[in-house]
Amino acid sequence: MRFYWDGSLSPQASATVEEAIDLAEARSACTCEVCSAEGRLYGPRWLTTRCEAHAQGRSVEIKPGLDSARDAAGAGSGNDPRLDPAYRNDLTSLMSPSPDDGRGSLRPPDLWIYGHTHESFDAVIGATRAVSNAKGYEPWLPLQRAWDNPRFDPNFMIEI
Repeated sequence: MRFYWDGSLSPQASATVEEAIDLAEARSACTCEVCSAEGRLYGPRWLTTRCEAHAQGRSVEIKPGLDSARDAAGAGSGNDPRLDPAYRNDLTSLMSPSPDDGRGSLRPPDLWIYGHTHESFDAVIGATRAVSNAKGYEPWLPLQRAWDNPRFDPNFMIEI
């Protein structure tokens, strides 16, 4: 879900509205659109959030940062490794099926979309296709003339 608004509010009220919108957008990715139970994103074509009972299509995971440190060659916070968890975490164990441990077996997502790294990436990790097409920061003129990620493709599409 995306929500856009425009209005004249105090800075404090504006921050409160933005926080409420962020929370609603985040919850929309994990609440079934049919019954309001816990859900996850499914495709094809339009992404929908569904519980297991109402699931249709293939599961899709969308995250803000690169979640595979092993495949993040060079991606991260730059010179301060203490900040790396804000950019990447090794969650590759979630990208492969796991046996039933008494709580049910893990079915990995078919597609994992992420950003926040300013890098392009498209590969299969375990059973999951991991994809990023982040544009990065705009040029800081006059010193820079190009966006952070020269591999960014504005026409990139994923067929689910």
